[in-house]
Amino acid sequence: RESRRCGDITARLLDFSRGERGQHISTDITELVHEVLSMVRHLGRFSDRSIEFECTSSVTAEVIPSQIKQVILNLVANALHATEAGGQVTIRLVEQVDNVVLSVSDNGCGMDPETLQHVFDPFFTSREQGQGTGLGLSITHRIVEDHGGTVTPVSAGAGLGSTFQVRLPRRCRSARAA
Repeated sequence: RESRRCGDITARLLDFSRGERGQHISTDITELVHEVLSMVRHLGRFSDRSIEFECTSSVTAEVIPSQIKQVILNLVANALHATEAGGQVTIRLVEQVDNVVLSVSDNGCGMDPETLQHVFDPFFTSREQGQGTGLGLSITHRIVEDHGGTVTPVSAGAGLGSTFQVRLPRRCRSARAA
């Protein structure tokens, strides 16, 4: 079991270093969020937490769908892990003129200033040993930057919850350069 875990970590490291090649296509980000939520709602270990998605319309952007789905999954999974029984995760999706803004907030353990400073560093994790690899947020950061966007962590401190805000351009860079 441990060797499989090491193999999975190695595979994710290789994927991280290579980056996935894919086609930017007009994608309904709202639908990607719904797909992720349908996956995580079936995980029994998080059934004692609530997830709210605040978006009632279709929000589109030119993205590589599988990569943005990975970003959403990483952020939602981290938010769920940061909360305890009875915790709340809120996802907001807003369409702006040139950007799409996705935020994932939780009322969980929050982050101190040092954690905020290192949260995107590969292998940095605040979870117990063996509970995480510290790759999810660094992969998220790389994917968002590769899309020409930004991801910003915000927390008022330990015990005060966290928010990760992802800002993606609605059109991919190559389309804007033409």
